Amino acid sequence: MRFCLVLLVLVAISACSRPTEGLTDGTALFEQTCARCHGHDGRGDPTAKAQLGVPDMTDPAWQRAHTDEIIKLTVHEGSKSKKMPPFGEVYSNEQLDAIIRHVRSFAAK
Repeated sequence: MRFCLVLLVLVAISACSRPTEGLTDGTALFEQTCARCHGHDGRGDPTAKAQLGVPDMTDPAWQRAHTDEIIKLTVHEGSKSKKMPPFGEVYSNEQLDAIIRHVRSFAAK
């Protein structure tokens, strides 16, 4: 079982593409790296939701419970469960802020 979880995390990491260097469009960054698990609309890919516990970022309760700082820390350091890899070495602060603005746009949907 532990091997399967490790394998699943490795597959998730390898599925994430690196963003274009210098790109600051939050939508484009999200699409390149995050959408594979979190879905294009922030609701989460059904398989990723079931296997990794990916949240529905359009849920008002989720939006209220996650400050910009928490989202930034999670993207930078990875999730507490270690199912989402850290992207701190991938994104600049400007890129992280752009992704957060895009994630906040899901609240209106």
